[in-house]
Amino acid sequence: MKLSKHTNLLQKLFYLFIVCSIAPPLYAKEHTFTITEQWFTQPTDHSSPQEQTFKQQLIVLTPDQASKDSDILFILGNETDATKESLIKLYHAYGSPKDVTFIQAEHRGYGQSITQGPQANPGYVSVESALQDYNRVIHHLKQTYTGRWMAAGYSYGGALAINFGHQFPNAVDAILASSAPIHWPFLIPQYDQQVMKNLGSALVSRLHRHASQLKPEKLYDQNWQDRELLTALTVALSQRSDSQHYKPYINGLSFLPTSLFINFLHALLPEEAYTWSENRIAQSLSYEKAQTGEYNWYTWKYQQCNELGSFFAQGAFNYTQQDHINDCIASFEKSPEYFNKEPWDVAGMLDKLSIPAIVVSGGRDPWIQIGVQPDHSYSHIDYFYSENGHHCPDRESHKLGEKVFKALRAAAHYNQGNR
Repeated sequence: MKLSKHTNLLQKLFYLFIVCSIAPPLYAKEHTFTITEQWFTQPTDHSSPQEQTFKQQLIVLTPDQASKDSDILFILGNETDATKESLIKLYHAYGSPKDVTFIQAEHRGYGQSITQGPQANPGYVSVESALQDYNRVIHHLKQTYTGRWMAAGYSYGGALAINFGHQFPNAVDAILASSAPIHWPFLIPQYDQQVMKNLGSALVSRLHRHASQLKPEKLYDQNWQDRELLTALTVALSQRSDSQHYKPYINGLSFLPTSLFINFLHALLPEEAYTWSENRIAQSLSYEKAQTGEYNWYTWKYQQCNELGSFFAQGAFNYTQQDHINDCIASFEKSPEYFNKEPWDVAGMLDKLSIPAIVVSGGRDPWIQIGVQPDHSYSHIDYFYSENGHHCPDRESHKLGEKVFKALRAAAHYNQGNR
């Protein structure tokens, strides 16, 4: 079905609305700092450190008033690129402290931190290897930066921060875990519980109806890609604060027949929306293609299949467990190794943590359903709950961000004084 002659106008208006909605905030005063890229050599296999290596990207933000013995916030990279823009935004969200150095370390297998050679089956990417990377980097950087060290992670990175604090309690003085999933089942129908609350049962029902009309005849056909696009849209509407402004538009369009609804999505959604659907298709991923940083979701699927699970199911999403298993087999030529391992027990590590931990949760974040909730039983954590916050709310709200960061620094100072 073809769209009307008004499509181009609608598209322009939609883009204008989105750009205005997510434009970065203006700051009242200048904050002076320098920001640089560094590269650290890591062994591909930590059990054989003399063999193959790769370069891990580090981004360092140094305020003009920071010294080598100032506090350090070390950000554990997750399943996305490490970028200067994201680090600057975080620095501002935490009040632009003039005496804290921010260091962001990219996760192996993501962004530019990849090995030489094909990346279609990135067996070197794992939680344990990433944690070993971060420990080596910190040990090296402590020769230069002698202040109090704080480790922070966001989403999957938040779970890494908890694991890191449990496994390497002497490496840092305190940790921050924002919107960290602490339970990691293969399927996460719990995610849809919050989607239902955020979007309403009527819209979720319509999205489910559209998804059910997109049943693929074979893997990676157009229906499969359109269903993935719909999944990416649903996730954005459910967990991203910068997506809430266009929820009414999607709600209105969702009343259309599926074919017309999908056509409108193709016409209106910004390019970012296609990253999930296009880059999760099984493919021969070369080093050159991977180096563009556009295939992070493919590497994330590898981790999902082999150690993390956390696949969407139920409600607005129309997937079965077998759908995901078939995708894993087609992509990586083997059944998911997830089922041969114990699930990642981040909850158990948080319970046994011996260093101070700051934990942040958003009440509108679907990941809270498998994360730390307000009625948690952890007596030794400092918990910040934003009832109307979405995913990683301390990165979005300056007021909350400054409170969280102040508590983190206080915990690190207290811990170092009592070691």
